[in-house]
Amino acid sequence: MKKRFALFKVKKGKLNQWKQWCNLLMAERKQEALESFKYENVESELCYTFRVGNTDYVLGEISFNGEYKKSNMDLKINQDHHKNKKECLEYISELESLFDLK
Repeated sequence: MKKRFALFKVKKGKLNQWKQWCNLLMAERKQEALESFKYENVESELCYTFRVGNTDYVLGEISFNGEYKKSNMDLKINQDHHKNKKECLEYISELESLFDLK
């Protein structure tokens, strides 16, 4: 299994909106989100938030098998996810995993 990590800065005043979206993904829209994984070859997707000083950040992790495919933007769940990411987060960088002991 392969993994990709990305770091985002939360836009000013948008942390609660992002958390609400994440809560929605874990509740009412969970099945819809999991269905979209099939197309993308995604096994799991995780999201963490943390604060440094007065700035909030989000760390995203995607685990996938085979070739990772970009989201199918014909699906409403992916359109909504992209919209929320664009409104709430500012992409900083992809992160390199240095080790993954099991």
